[in-house]
Amino acid sequence: MNRLIAILLAMTVQGAALAQTPEGKTYEKALDLVHAYSGSGPELQQAMKLAEELSRTAPKSGYSQVLQAEAISTWALSQEGQPAEMRDQAISLADEALKLDPKLAQAHVSKARALVRASMYDRARTSIDAALALDPNLSGALFLRAEVLRRQGAIADAEAWYRKFIDSTTSKSRKANGYAWIGSMYQDASWNDDAHRAEYVAKARVAYESMLAQDAGGAWRNVNFAVFLNEYAGDYDAAERYAAKALGMMEFPMARYHLAAARYQKLSMASSSMSPAQAQKAAKKVADSTGISLQDAMAFNAFSQRLVGRLATLQERIAAR
Repeated sequence: MNRLIAILLAMTVQGAALAQTPEGKTYEKALDLVHAYSGSGPELQQAMKLAEELSRTAPKSGYSQVLQAEAISTWALSQEGQPAEMRDQAISLADEALKLDPKLAQAHVSKARALVRASMYDRARTSIDAALALDPNLSGALFLRAEVLRRQGAIADAEAWYRKFIDSTTSKSRKANGYAWIGSMYQDASWNDDAHRAEYVAKARVAYESMLAQDAGGAWRNVNFAVFLNEYAGDYDAAERYAAKALGMMEFPMARYHLAAARYQKLSMASSSMSPAQAQKAAKKVADSTGISLQDAMAFNAFSQRLVGRLATLQERIAAR
């Protein structure tokens, strides 16, 4: 036991010393930039410049290859692992990094992410295990363990690993991402499970609220919550509030259409006590306030058939004679 403790301490000291080198600090900074990128902004470009610098200053460290693999597997691949050539490139870069330094746990994470997205779960688990053997608290590996479980339908176990991921990082943005995935997982699980729908919707809502408690500033975070409230929770007052908040941050169709959807669905619930003329007048007010007519809302391809069905009920009441 004493020998094992000594080995672990030596590995910790070695890792800390590595991070204190100028190259190690540059690598950590670049890795943070890759993770801080949100689809827009300069972070990814800055990270790749640092990766290029490391390819010259530390060519045998594997740092540059890991950073490239991390960027590609995170941002260049769809959730289905496409395009295949980018997936293969990420795996190749990770393997190259590990040949240079077998102790680069993050390289296993980059490789595992590409494999998870391609649904190659056995190979992915091997890489995740290797990463966690090197660093049991490595946030990316914990997250991918949760992802495999989620994709295979083990949602309770997946939540436990997502929470380990959340606890492993100090980044509020990454914590928010973890809660967002828990919310999305329970949201999806509720869709075709009548027996557990109310339970799953409640769990999804708590997760989304925890997401916004960590990071309330993102337009997409707010509109994703509005989508959930419109499509799953049936809380149209809250959906209207969060869609309006998102729209106040950025003008984009998803926020505008979900603002309209919330208002039309509220009207649909109230319209049973209205005459067709009154319902039509109220629908025009919604169209004027949002810029989205009822017909345009019904044609929006991002809405589910359930939501469109509720809008169709309103249309039928307006058309009644």
